[in-house]
Amino acid sequence: ELRDYLVGDHAINKIFTLGNTEFPVSWENEIKLWTFLETRAALLLKTYKTTSEVLE
Repeated sequence: ELRDYLVGDHAINKIFTLGNTEFPVSWENEIKLWTFLETRAALLLKTYKTTSEVLE
């Protein structure tokens, strides 16, 4: 169920339907998805230098 929201055509559009009652996703899978997205965003942010790192 969750894989369909993370991969494939228009995956980002599907992610935004998670809170929509017309497209129900189990609460457990919704928590898993948001945890995944939060972790992924944190990892991506670590790949960019901060302003203080650039100035050094």
